[in-house]
Amino acid sequence: MRIPMLSPLVLALAIAHGAQAAPLTDVRPQDLRLDVDARGEITTANRMNLSDGSRSAVFRVRLAAGQAVRLELSGSLRGRLAVLDDGTFVAGAEGRGLTYRSERGGEVLVAVSGADGDAYGPFVLRATEQATYAGGPLRPGMDVSDWMQGGGSKHYVLEIAEPALYTIDMASTEFDSVLELSGPSGRFSDDDSGEGSLDARITAVLEPGTYALEAKSYGSGGGQFSLTIAERALPEGVSLQGGGVLPLDGSTVTGFATQSGTEYTLTLSERAALTVDMRSSEVDSYLELSGEGVSINDDDGGDGLDARIGTVLGPGTYTVKARSFSNDAGMFTLSATLGEVPADIGGGELRVGTPHETILMPGARDAYSFSIRRAGNYVIDMTSDAIDSMLSLHRDGEEIASDDDGGDGLNSRISMRLERGSYTLYARALGSRSGAYTVSVRAE
Repeated sequence: MRIPMLSPLVLALAIAHGAQAAPLTDVRPQDLRLDVDARGEITTANRMNLSDGSRSAVFRVRLAAGQAVRLELSGSLRGRLAVLDDGTFVAGAEGRGLTYRSERGGEVLVAVSGADGDAYGPFVLRATEQATYAGGPLRPGMDVSDWMQGGGSKHYVLEIAEPALYTIDMASTEFDSVLELSGPSGRFSDDDSGEGSLDARITAVLEPGTYALEAKSYGSGGGQFSLTIAERALPEGVSLQGGGVLPLDGSTVTGFATQSGTEYTLTLSERAALTVDMRSSEVDSYLELSGEGVSINDDDGGDGLDARIGTVLGPGTYTVKARSFSNDAGMFTLSATLGEVPADIGGGELRVGTPHETILMPGARDAYSFSIRRAGNYVIDMTSDAIDSMLSLHRDGEEIASDDDGGDGLNSRISMRLERGSYTLYARALGSRSGAYTVSVRAE
């Protein structure tokens, strides 16, 4: 197709993305060949855009159907690029480069212009062919390059033959990458977990089967991108399933964290101070501890993004869940240590008529035992300026009363008739806050 000259509208689209340009009668594009530098200079002799005073030079390049090129602008010129296909503006970029793919093939126009009316100087324009994906299923070990229209998306089929840990990376220097994966192992998505600040990465344990993979742009950007599918080796002795019994001697176990989490159990034979640490250089660590009426969680209580739970627990079996705070996934280490209960920590024997002042550890449930020698009406109080108190009264292993805010403000109060016998009182805070409190049992 021969392009003898440009209309005012066409040049306006090319050099100003829609702004008005001066009428032209004899603009003749220069030839641009692949992998060959085209040199030029923007001076006052170039045609001027009447909207902003910028000057432009126009080139033409022939592309085959489906062929993609990377257009790079270098030199001292503060410039911008625009591409027209059959007289229609199809791509533009402020700065140094853009990628364009011709769907139907033929000659396209590339306009180089100054960024504004004060931008002059020499430049070098180079068009380099970009590889694009030839089609067919994706498999582990593949590294492919493809192109995306601005604001669009590309759909692929991913075939997994072996159960393993896989990492799928989408990288681009031209737009903000987004990945979505769905199939036998569930749904996964990611925006910015890749190596670059705007690259996407999904790390997941995948079972055999066929998956739908969508690569897309966050926003209206488009251009060249790469997809890499890699099977990741795990350290020796690390299971994809993970979990099991968590040692209490400070030794570490290594696991793989996902957002759904990996569960471990621990059992205490007596009341003790417990510290659990989850460390990782790959994920934002998050810990959850539950059991025996206790529920504690932590995000960044350790160093950096590591998680740590420190509390006092009574005898019993507890569950520790180690997971990733967000969609990212990766390796972590987990350890637990026991220590002596500090002297000022709550729990133990409670004397009727004598208030007991103490401190509640984060997420802890302090257990008190007391005896009623004379049946009658009694008042049980838990007061604090630091926590939202919560009381639960048990006899013979069964809860017989509980209260959250029966006292003043956020304080707890149980008022009821108690028969002679032994009772257990549990004092805790709503949430995982800690602080000083006073607990008491008195005859009404």
